[in-house]
Amino acid sequence: MSNKIAVTFLAAGALLSAVSLTHAQQLAEEMSCAQAVVHYEQNGSIYVMTKRKFAVPVTVGTPIGQADTVFCTRSGALPRAQTVRTRDKRRCAIAVRC
Repeated sequence: MSNKIAVTFLAAGALLSAVSLTHAQQLAEEMSCAQAVVHYEQNGSIYVMTKRKFAVPVTVGTPIGQADTVFCTRSGALPRAQTVRTRDKRRCAIAVRC
């Protein structure tokens, strides 16, 4: 019986260590919008949760702070904001792309 408990604890520990994220992999949902914008500018990607509860990195375009440098080649096309859900906003613009 104690072997089963030990195996359960080892499996739970392995799962927790596999799921834990480093500072560079902090979830957008745990940040304010301002923190998410800074994080994306510094790291070039940001982690979001999928519907199946997996953390995945997202790289969506030019950081929002550099939006004025983005020019779309198609006639009349304008850069569109790319958003993530944060702690304080449902749609926080972190980047732009054509």
